[in-house]
Amino acid sequence: MKHYRSLLRTDQGQRRRRAAVLGASGGVVILLLVLAFIAWRAWGTRPAVTIPGARIQTVADIPLSGGTSRFDYQSLDQHAGRLFIAHLGASLVSVFDTRTRTVVADIAGIAGVHGILVIPELGRVYASATDANQVAVIDEQTLHVLTTIPAGVYPDGLAYDPALHHLFVSDETGQTDTVIDTQTNQRIATIPLGGEAGNTQYDPITQRVFVAVQTLGQLIAIDPATM
Repeated sequence: MKHYRSLLRTDQGQRRRRAAVLGASGGVVILLLVLAFIAWRAWGTRPAVTIPGARIQTVADIPLSGGTSRFDYQSLDQHAGRLFIAHLGASLVSVFDTRTRTVVADIAGIAGVHGILVIPELGRVYASATDANQVAVIDEQTLHVLTTIPAGVYPDGLAYDPALHHLFVSDETGQTDTVIDTQTNQRIATIPLGGEAGNTQYDPITQRVFVAVQTLGQLIAIDPATM
């Protein structure tokens, strides 16, 4: 009987010690949660970090043609210092000289222009004329439209593979990527994507073309060599 009472007292003592440890652990967890919440609030209300001597400011305000309707993609030729701006709402491409800060030309008649991509090595600018379901080919020097190429149902973003000289055009409504040979300016392939295609980009590191297929919530990688 004495031995039983001794075991009982030992067991009760162990329970009290475990309860104390659990209580302390619970207190630590609660404290950590409170500290995490305080840190999160502090992060959200922290003042902006400033770098001495660095600031962002407006250097010029340049009016563009076509009114205040929607703009879309832009593409820069760094060597020539020319920025090509797709003015979707006005169906024109504005050519802006970044050195003189002047608009040097407006290329009109590119219906519902979305994507724009200058390729300096070819001396050309490609623009997706969505309302005409075409890609317009523009001479970078004369700024004249050389030709137009069929590009699906709703051509949007543009990507260029410099190794194969192929242009990839995401067709949003057609759910494909249209492939154009820039040497002949002819459509050579249509790649099904299984969903609405947003923008498309070429990655020179992996040598892949990536397409945002928005209705699938996927990023699809295309091998340009095999399409």
